[in-house]
Amino acid sequence: KNALMNEFEMRELTSDKNGQMQFLGITINRTKDGLSLNQSGLIVKLLKKFGMDDSKPVSVPIQPKLALTKGDVENGKYPYKELIGGLMYLMLGTRPDLSYAVSYFSTFQNAYDERHWTFLKQVLRYLRGTKDLSLVFKKHEDEPLVGYADADFANDVEDRRSVTGYLFKVFGNTVVWRTQKQPLVTLSSSSAEFVALATAATECIFLTRLLKEILVKDNVEPVVIFEDNLSTISMATTLETKKSKHIDVRFHFLKDLVSDGKIELQHVSSEHQIADLLTKGLSRVMFERLRSMLGLK
Repeated sequence: KNALMNEFEMRELTSDKNGQMQFLGITINRTKDGLSLNQSGLIVKLLKKFGMDDSKPVSVPIQPKLALTKGDVENGKYPYKELIGGLMYLMLGTRPDLSYAVSYFSTFQNAYDERHWTFLKQVLRYLRGTKDLSLVFKKHEDEPLVGYADADFANDVEDRRSVTGYLFKVFGNTVVWRTQKQPLVTLSSSSAEFVALATAATECIFLTRLLKEILVKDNVEPVVIFEDNLSTISMATTLETKKSKHIDVRFHFLKDLVSDGKIELQHVSSEHQIADLLTKGLSRVMFERLRSMLGLK
């Protein structure tokens, strides 16, 4: 902290009478062994704003295998974009469990109707039952940087593009998460997973450089990225195959990082693939288990 304050003009946050600190709508609580961050206050305001403060809570933000198609035109009757904006702020701050739902419903911002609005409000019903969840940061002896990457193959029923999801943990604490539709149509699930890995690898490069600068040590690499598709791991660690030609640039980019010892790919079972939560709607049991592994308590 002192090193940063000597370099940059900074203001130190102070605690209120409850021992909490507030920063851009995020409540920061100091615990015996770390920190917890939540946005319960903003969630309460969002629920009241959209008339959902008395709604019945649900256990997941989006139904498994939900497959909506675009509406004919944008329907100004519903404040769809406004709600997406509010949910996006929560998701980017402390709620990675909203990442897939927000990404999915965002694709309909220019073509939505009553169906989309009804399903979008399910996210608010989920928040009503989970408003007090906090993203917890604890002291760990884990590796400095570990990642998880996953993809849901041909997820979009209209263009058949897959969905990428990845996250990174620093010393066991989730610090980065992202869900995005892939920019191309892949020909197999292993190719979709490969694109997801390559996308995660670009984030990994930035985080590695940042940690080296902050920690002033070089033992960050190789960074382990967990992947649940053995064929994808094989593609990245063996000779090129014809199956990878349509993802050629990403293929060579990731292979170079692996061969140079920057990244190490390790297999993880689907039951422990945390990034699965970022790529699709899940059942309550699986969703809650992976949510806990994210660090949301």
